[in-house]
Amino acid sequence: MVPRVVFRECIQLFFDWQLPYSTLVDRDAFMHDWSSGSESGSDFSPPLLHAICALGALMSQDQNIRLLADLFAATANDELSVESCWAPRLATCQALLLCAVFDLGRGDSSKAWMNSGMSISLILAGQDESPN
Repeated sequence: MVPRVVFRECIQLFFDWQLPYSTLVDRDAFMHDWSSGSESGSDFSPPLLHAICALGALMSQDQNIRLLADLFAATANDELSVESCWAPRLATCQALLLCAVFDLGRGDSSKAWMNSGMSISLILAGQDESPN
């Protein structure tokens, strides 16, 4: 079990280092949902948390935290393999796109294309269900 303080550090590192280049996540909305403990908020999901932490962990000066990046990414992908089929919502699409960024950084362009394509498909499916 990863301590909450490690999650907090990885989230902070993500928003400090990644967000300026990849503005996919609203920091305030995500932090509000995460701190309230809501796993069903529109701006939070466990896969999104793990995808954010995977990218944030890569920025840590602590080698032990950097080593958690692959674990966070694998956890996000495992959770997405279940959630993405059933939950076409914003947090799921964001998690898929952040996983694609992680995969691309690791040199796995095929997996990055797959995750980004799934995100786009979910976005389009969500638009079909939208009342507007």
